[in-house]
Amino acid sequence: MYYGKGDATTTSSGDNTFLFFDDFSGAMDWGKWASNEHTKYVTTGGLLRCARPTANTGFIRTANTFSEQVRIRYAKKTSSSSTMLYSYYSDGPDTYAQLNAALTDFWRPDSATRYTKLGYTKDDDTSYSQVYSDNVVNTWRKVFKTQYDNKVYTRITDLAGSTVEEITEKTDAKHGYDRYLKFLQWVSGYAYIDNVRIGKYVDPEPTHTSWGLAEAFQDLP
Repeated sequence: MYYGKGDATTTSSGDNTFLFFDDFSGAMDWGKWASNEHTKYVTTGGLLRCARPTANTGFIRTANTFSEQVRIRYAKKTSSSSTMLYSYYSDGPDTYAQLNAALTDFWRPDSATRYTKLGYTKDDDTSYSQVYSDNVVNTWRKVFKTQYDNKVYTRITDLAGSTVEEITEKTDAKHGYDRYLKFLQWVSGYAYIDNVRIGKYVDPEPTHTSWGLAEAFQDLP
């Protein structure tokens, strides 16, 4: 299937549709996730609650790695400004020293330098700029990211779908490290994550040009 699950049998199951899916509807599924501080990441009310880890070192990441050709979607809410860090790469030790006080980090896998905040602005591998994103405390935001062919695209919307921050495609996202989806909560307070989905992505996406007769609407006698 387009989303990467050739054995999918029903659209009612996220696990049967996406490469990775978790809506946190039950107990924490440690078959899907890994962490060095399990007690800081729990499900509550159908959400993943991320607490501040000890000594700013705790993280949670997907148990499996994925390809570079993906679409990542999730919803997030923070209880204080700039508390949730995001990465799609493993880049050395998962410690505060290698992170930054950012809403979302997109790490460069080839060096200690990060694409900070939501994006980066140079393609020459030498100069990068911070792009500060909207982060309204206790307000849900939807995050959409695509990673493909050394390009990154990020968009944050409100729950109604209106864009509040958008970073256009940039090149020079070098690869070579394991690709986990990873979160880290380090400022006092909590962050919440919901409806994490990772699916296959191609550019351009497939288009539908016409309907066959079997799909056409007809009035039956």
